[in-house]
Amino acid sequence: AAEANARAEAEAAEAKARAAEAEKAKQSAQARQEKNQQNQRAQPPPQVAPKRASTTDTMKATFTAHEAAWEAFEANPPAQITSSKVPWPPSVEDVLRGMVLAAGGDKSTVAKQVYRKATLRW
Repeated sequence: AAEANARAEAEAAEAKARAAEAEKAKQSAQARQEKNQQNQRAQPPPQVAPKRASTTDTMKATFTAHEAAWEAFEANPPAQITSSKVPWPPSVEDVLRGMVLAAGGDKSTVAKQVYRKATLRW
């Protein structure tokens, strides 16, 4: 009877130890889950790159800005024209392409007309 009693107590102690380990594992898992949730909340949202203007948009904008400056220069030229007072294009290539895009039509014919106009201007 004493032996059976000792075995029962040993089994009870083992069961209690397993229950304690199971509880500890459960708490550990909950702690990891909470930490993961906190990390997910703490991370900033992914950055979205701003939309870049297309090359065509850039050329049109360059042409439009230059054209406005040129028209203002023609409408009210300075008394003494110097190189620094002439509204030179920031990028001749972009202005020429912008002029072609703005004029529309057959590209080769328009390009020749635009190039001639730009050559006479500058």
